[in-house]
Order: sequence, then structure tokens, then C-alpha cells
Amino acid sequence: MKKNLIIIVLSACLLTGCSSKSEKENNNQPAVTSDKDISHVSYLDIAYGKDYTDLKADIIFLTSRSDLIADTDAPFEFPDYLREFNKVYPDINVFVEAATDYDFDINNRLVSGNWGEVCSIPNGVESAMLGSYFEPYATIEELEDKYHAVDTKVYQDIVYGIPSGIDVQGIVYNKKVWADAGITELPKTPEQFLTDLQLIKDNTDAVPLYTNYNAGWPLVNWDFQAVGSGVGVDNYMNDVMLSTKRPFVQNADGTGLYAVYQLLYDCVRNQLTEEDPHSSSWELCKGRINNGEIGCMVLGSWAISQMQTAGGHGDDISYMPFPISIHGKQYALASSNYCYGISKDLSDEKRLASMIFVKYLVEESGYDFNNSSIPVVKTNEYPNILVNFDSVKLVTNTTISEEFEKISCATVGVNYDSKHLEDVVDAAINGDSFDALMDSWNDAWEAALLSKE
Repeated sequence: MKKNLIIIVLSACLLTGCSSKSEKENNNQPAVTSDKDISHVSYLDIAYGKDYTDLKADIIFLTSRSDLIADTDAPFEFPDYLREFNKVYPDINVFVEAATDYDFDINNRLVSGNWGEVCSIPNGVESAMLGSYFEPYATIEELEDKYHAVDTKVYQDIVYGIPSGIDVQGIVYNKKVWADAGITELPKTPEQFLTDLQLIKDNTDAVPLYTNYNAGWPLVNWDFQAVGSGVGVDNYMNDVMLSTKRPFVQNADGTGLYAVYQLLYDCVRNQLTEEDPHSSSWELCKGRINNGEIGCMVLGSWAISQMQTAGGHGDDISYMPFPISIHGKQYALASSNYCYGISKDLSDEKRLASMIFVKYLVEESGYDFNNSSIPVVKTNEYPNILVNFDSVKLVTNTTISEEFEKISCATVGVNYDSKHLEDVVDAAINGDSFDALMDSWNDAWEAALLSKE
């Protein structure tokens, strides 16, 4: 796996000019903020822009968004956000680090304890371990009236991570490529989708569907489609899948988990994807879809802005629902993107600075809106790019239970890793039976359920 850590220093000093030597020496002294006792300040107590504006602290923020660390002409990158933040809190210096293989790199750093103050909580942290690494924000009840999806990183009703945005799951596509292929309506079934991809292959030079196999983690978006668009019910993983002994069976109406994974298999088997998925490139795919070299990719709405800003054809990028209909209705999973976590056992100043910075990111920065996500704050405006979802019903999966985590991690890995999805792609490349693969998943799942009875 790639373990390339990209580090950039973005701070008040960098953005507004460096202090003199004597001032730097003073900044090495313990930070203070007025004469207030800050040891018991909670996240809920802070009024952004009004409280603790004289606070001095240096903090590190770890993010998966390696594409936003450079200060270029593209809008809404971290230098822009930090400039705005430092207008209000000039003495809180934020040092941003980003990793392209985020979950792998940051999980290792969490275990070592050497990672900083604020991070996007990696997917590998189990719910029961959240309190071992992160500071609690509040209870679900205290946050749910104001924020969406506060039950994403929770243990025993305590919130340890606040979402960076609420993603709608679907497909990023280049609408010019689809129009050039002669497609006039968006597909609503797997059969229509395969037909459309074939038209793109026949009538354009674009790769119809890009899997991003080599990066691994983008494939997990097919899981999100399976437990959302494929089933059309809330809380499928906890409420339905845990009581279904063989969830990967074929439904006669072309719905369910089987139909989603089969679509991935069929796309690869029919050579409607990149020629060699094993050599695909996550970083290069952004510019390629922007330039019309790729027709579409199965990704969350968080990816839209990355594709729009990767070249000079941002207006060609759009977003469509996943092509499965249940009784004539399409569904999409709405779920939290990475959640912001604050390290436990920080000094009072670093803890307070971290809470202020998270509050800025969530409530003031516009980061979620700028990244085509449903805003975390319930009263904030939705982005226009989600217009194709006007008639789509959104479903959610609330906090995944420990029971589901244990069974999934020990068997197939749905919602946790990409290995099972890589197996789907490899089976298609090798001409292996898709049904045999689904039978193996069903056998493993059923055995795990029976073992706990």
C-alpha cells in the first residue's frame, strides 16, 4: 500500500508574516488566554468569534484531503480556510498534514500516540476504542438538534467525532461525455447503466467507468451503494443484515446487495472499465474525468469538487443517483464523511484551541458546502450540484453496532475494507463465477451468525 505522507505547514505565521526572534521565543512559553479558567470549557460553551480570541496555541490537524493543502488558484483550499480562521483567532497556529493513503497512515500514528491535536477519525477505529484516543464533545441529545449525523462516531451515547459533511452516495460523471455518447436520460436500472456505458465505449474515447481499484478505499463506495440504494431502508446493516443469514442472494426484482456487487462485476467483465484496474491512479483520475477521459466513477458527493477543480472543465462534472430502482423509486444513502476528532489528554490551551478550530470548520468555514456535501448544521444551505437527487429518497445508517463491526470484520468486510470488492473485480478479470463468490460470502456470514446464537 502507498504510504506517502504529504506535509505542509499552514499557520498564522506563514499566512500573515513571521514574528521577530524575541516574539518567537515568547511564543514558546506556556500559552495563556486572559485570566479565565479554561480547564473545564466544553465544546458547547464556545461562541465562535466571541470567546477566547486572545488564545495562543499551536495545533496539528491531520486530514485525508491531500488535494487541499496547496495554495493555488483553485478555490477553497486549506490556506484560504486558515486565513479566514486567523482573522478571528490570530494566535492559534494550525499546522496541516495530509496523507493520500489516509486510513493506513493515520491508524498507525494513532496507535503510536504521535499524531497531533485534531484529525479526521480514520475508518479503522472501532466504536469502543473512540474514548481511548479522542476527547468527548457532548451527548447525542445535546448535539442532534443542531447537527446532522452526530451519531456517527459515538460510544455509549457520547459523541467523539463531529462530521465534516454529510455525503450523498451516487456517481460522479462527466455530462459532456454522456451527451457525446448519445445518452439523453440518466439510467435507473443496472441494465440501463450497462447499456449507457457501452454507448460511451462505442461512441467516445473515454473510459466508461473507472474503478480506482489500485487505491483500494474508493471501492468501498460500492458498499455504501449496496446498503443504501440497493435496499432502500434506514439502518439496514443493524436492523436487517444482522438478522439475515444469507444477505448476498439474488433478488428477482434486481435489487439488494447482490445486484450492486454484480453490477461492478459486469462492468469489469464486459470491459467497460479501465484496461488494467490494478494500475489505476486516484490522483490522476481527477484530471482525467475533468478532461473527458473518464465517463463516471462511483464515489460520494464529497468527490464532486475534487473532480471539478482538477482541470478546466469543471462545468462538465455532475452527479447522478445509483442506477437501482425499488418499486419505481430510487434511494441514496446519506452518511457522514470523515469526522473531526480531538486528541484526549491535551493541555488546556491546545484542547480549547482544537475545539475552537473544529467549531470553525463545522459552523463557519463552509467546507461542507464547498465540497458538495449536505451541511452539518441543519439550517445551512444545500449545494446546487445535488439537483438530480430531488426525487430520490435519502436513507441513513445510524451508528453501526459493535455486533455488526465484529461480524463484518471477521467475514466479508462490508463497510470496513476493500478486499472483498477487490475480489469482485479480480473474479471478473479472471472469468471466475460471481455466484460462487457470493456463495462464499453467504457461507461466511451465515456461519458467523450461527456461532453467536
